[in-house]
Amino acid sequence: MYLSIEGVGKRFGAATALAGVSLALAKDEFTCLLGPSGCGKTTLLRIVAGLEEADTGRILLDGQDLSKVPARDRGFGIVFQSYSLFPNMTVSENIAYGLSIRGTDAAARDKRVRELLDLLMIPEHARKLPHQLSGGQQQRVAIARALAVNPRLLLLDEPLSALDARVRASLRDQIRDLQRTLRIPTLMVTHDQEEAMAMADSIVCMRAGSIEQVGSPEALYLRPRTAFVADFIGEMNFIPAEKVAQLPGPLRVAQTSAAPASRLGIRPEYVRLHEAGSHAAGLENCYPGRVVRSVFLGPTTRLQVDVGGLQLTVDQPGRSPLAALQDVLVEIPAQSLVAVA
Repeated sequence: MYLSIEGVGKRFGAATALAGVSLALAKDEFTCLLGPSGCGKTTLLRIVAGLEEADTGRILLDGQDLSKVPARDRGFGIVFQSYSLFPNMTVSENIAYGLSIRGTDAAARDKRVRELLDLLMIPEHARKLPHQLSGGQQQRVAIARALAVNPRLLLLDEPLSALDARVRASLRDQIRDLQRTLRIPTLMVTHDQEEAMAMADSIVCMRAGSIEQVGSPEALYLRPRTAFVADFIGEMNFIPAEKVAQLPGPLRVAQTSAAPASRLGIRPEYVRLHEAGSHAAGLENCYPGRVVRSVFLGPTTRLQVDVGGLQLTVDQPGRSPLAALQDVLVEIPAQSLVAVA
């Protein structure tokens, strides 16, 4: 593995920020540290960057122990939420800053700046000062500055959270495309599940200073191992063991989902609704229910359905023909149930 994090622990006074975290990242991989505020993801990124010192454990990059290597000598590119551009420098001067302090000759420096201006699609802003740019444009400059020195590792600390939704989505796609083009191993901190799902090859879901689960976006969404992961990444209906017994009929679970667990879960989009009185012969896990609430959200309609006292959230595409207080048949497909701890 290219980046190895081995047993990294960190405390701030009586509070444990990281509890012996271990993680391995492959070269060229885009990895997201995902979790709620206070879970330790930013502390871990800062330790990797050399901006914080770990109490225990070590960081290795391509076999090199970075424990005694200061941040300035690690050869990393870092982008923060706050842009952190030099206000008295033009866009080109900001991008060239890292090259200048490394003594890169003027011709090579100017060539690299022009390449990055084109890559980030901001060549027309080369001579502007940061205050003349929008937030999205400033963050593009910050990314270009981080990439200018051909970093061994790119570190992104919530780089999109200060931007509005439309700009954030556009820049998210651009960062991902750049990473694939340049093949720079990247570690990004985010609390936004959609951002992580859209950008990452691998997601590290964290909670209270520990790692809950590591895997591809598909694995964490479709096969969450814990209730925390299931609930944090997307929406999940939980069916506790005691509620299973209250359902008006047996609940079959597919063999692949039958791991020991304290509860079952199913995503709202996998629950199927049929009109009451429709022919349900041959359907497994099909029970009478009633629509409690219907909310139109544009691309989907979100329904709350009561099944023998169990409240289920159901997402249907577009505008659903079902209305509140309407009786329905609720199908919970066995192959879509997952067992979570």
